[in-house]
Amino acid sequence: MAVIYKKLGSVFSYSTVLLISKGLTLLVSYLVAFAADNTEFGYFSLAQALFVTAVALLGFNSSAAYIRYFYSKGVSSIYRALKRIYLLFFLISISSGLLVYFVFSEHKYYIWYALLPFSGFLASHVASFNAVYRSSGNFLWYAFAELGRPVLVFLSLAAFLWFKFDFSIIAAYLLSLCCAVLLVVVLSFFHLRRVLFSRSLCSLSEKEVTVYLFPLVLVQLMALLNNVGDRYILSAFVTMDELGMYGKAYLIGSAAGMVIDSLSLLWAPHLVRRIGDFKEELYPKVLLVFGGALCLSFLLLVGAGVVLIGEFSFFSFDHIFWVMTIIVLSAFMARVGYQIFVPVLSAYDLTGVVAKLSFAGAVSGIIANIALIPVLGGLGAAIATWISFFIFSMLSFYVVRKKIFEG
Repeated sequence: MAVIYKKLGSVFSYSTVLLISKGLTLLVSYLVAFAADNTEFGYFSLAQALFVTAVALLGFNSSAAYIRYFYSKGVSSIYRALKRIYLLFFLISISSGLLVYFVFSEHKYYIWYALLPFSGFLASHVASFNAVYRSSGNFLWYAFAELGRPVLVFLSLAAFLWFKFDFSIIAAYLLSLCCAVLLVVVLSFFHLRRVLFSRSLCSLSEKEVTVYLFPLVLVQLMALLNNVGDRYILSAFVTMDELGMYGKAYLIGSAAGMVIDSLSLLWAPHLVRRIGDFKEELYPKVLLVFGGALCLSFLLLVGAGVVLIGEFSFFSFDHIFWVMTIIVLSAFMARVGYQIFVPVLSAYDLTGVVAKLSFAGAVSGIIANIALIPVLGGLGAAIATWISFFIFSMLSFYVVRKKIFEG
């Protein structure tokens, strides 16, 4: 019983840190949402989408390697295997940032987007440090690495709004974001320098880690299309004002995703350690969680239909805004299957299968966005998000059954 309580306490501690981190990130978005009009918030929402894109493209999902090989190969072996990849993406981040700066040097907002490639590259390293700290059980440094960026960005923006500086809030956000991730990376690297550069008895080749990570990078890119592809497509078909309104609806609806991400934080490392117990002990439990999340997702869709038909509006927002919010909330509940079953497939080294699943989910999302956004605008983007998340979850569940239980 004492062991169970200790594990629950560990899960609660790490999940609480992630919940606070995501809560602060959400609070930053709320600060901007209240301080900016829909048009300016549209630029902010697009900047967030580009930041997530930079993290995915320039990080090579290296945090997954630290989770996968931490216990068998050690941190220093993983770091050596990834050194040349890190250098390549560092050079890409700098050159692409300079390109954006010179192309958009006359634009009020886009010029500050030049900071995003380097910020995304740094943030991907923060994710890797987090993976090392989680796997080694170093809670205090994990809390620093996870909370450093959102705390610093929140304090910077709060001071900016309090003193009412005559400066673009988009510029203030992007500057504080870049400085925050740079500080966290420097301090975390200094703390881990002995571990990173120590000699290891285990060897891990660049080819081996690349072969393992490449399908997961494709998975991350496909998930990226699901998560932020709607903003890119919306920017092509609607005004920045409408994009800003959808961004605010997505901001409220995605709060469920923040809570779920926090609760599922330790699932992948826990699964790697107990992979032999998955079929007999873990699978019935995760199946119950998955079924409950789907039921709640469908109930929320019914609620969105009631609001749409009744044209109910609250807090000065029209009924379409609330329908979008509820559908996005439902989509994140439908995504629970993805968060449960994809780590299972990765733990069984079926990353190639995961890449195919992600491709199918992303394609369905892109098709739905292209079909629905020109007709329904932001509401179509919300529906497309639900469709892609639901398809990805159901396919993940099906493949786990076929490959692991029947294969």
